[in-house]
Amino acid sequence: MSDAGPIYEHIPVPTGRAFTLRRDDSTHFVGLSIATHFHLMYEVMWFPAARGSFTIGNETYLIKNNTLIFIPALLCHEMQLEPQQDHLRYLLQFEVQWLQNCAINLQPEQRIQPMIGYVTQSEADRIENLLGWATEHLKQDNAEELVLSLLKTFLLFTLQKINCPASTIAAEHIDRLIELIRYIDINQEYTLATSLAAKRCDWSVSYFSRTFKSIFGQTLQDFLLTRKLTKAVRLLSSTELKISEIAEQTDFTDSAYFCAKFKKIMGCSPRNFRIRIRKTGEF
Repeated sequence: MSDAGPIYEHIPVPTGRAFTLRRDDSTHFVGLSIATHFHLMYEVMWFPAARGSFTIGNETYLIKNNTLIFIPALLCHEMQLEPQQDHLRYLLQFEVQWLQNCAINLQPEQRIQPMIGYVTQSEADRIENLLGWATEHLKQDNAEELVLSLLKTFLLFTLQKINCPASTIAAEHIDRLIELIRYIDINQEYTLATSLAAKRCDWSVSYFSRTFKSIFGQTLQDFLLTRKLTKAVRLLSSTELKISEIAEQTDFTDSAYFCAKFKKIMGCSPRNFRIRIRKTGEF
């Protein structure tokens, strides 16, 4: 994966909705290269007709016809899609609140690891029916309950059908990282030093750093930065706190450093981000 720092990719979500569904098709697809990036929401990508690759850390996975990919929120990844005739893909993005509203509970590993799989043609036909119908009814009034039912069925199938990619890292060590992330999120330990994180896992710093980047595609400090920026986004959108106060509450050393990091990753200043949210309601 690219050594350049991750960037935040903004995909508009209609005001008042906790998910977005998009269908992209082309009879003369010219290809697409998406650099290392992350989202604030979970996403599922469905490729009925596509060729390319999907990369997290040092691992690259094949995208071919009938590929399903599930990506947790904040996980850095990149994607390459090759030119072809008759390209078709779907993108479903959703907030964790939408999962709760659908009464869907993710397993701990599903919250931090991607999942990828390939389905049979008969299964692909059923998915196409679900997503095609959902896409069609999104344009209609008073169809939200039907759309949610269709998307819930699709997501339940996805979570049951595909698995986290096989890893050379022992399951016990992955479990330790899951517990570490849980500790970080519960306690909002976004300034945790790499040496202390390694100590919590009972590993050397070098082994911890290598293993963490292999699983998450980024260093611990880059991972913590995305956590801090996510908290900043919530404060910008839901409070009247000053930029300097948000910088302090998100554990940045000063507001200038906070603004510089925010603009580098999110693509605009905290002030302009807040203005956009208030005008459009979109993250």
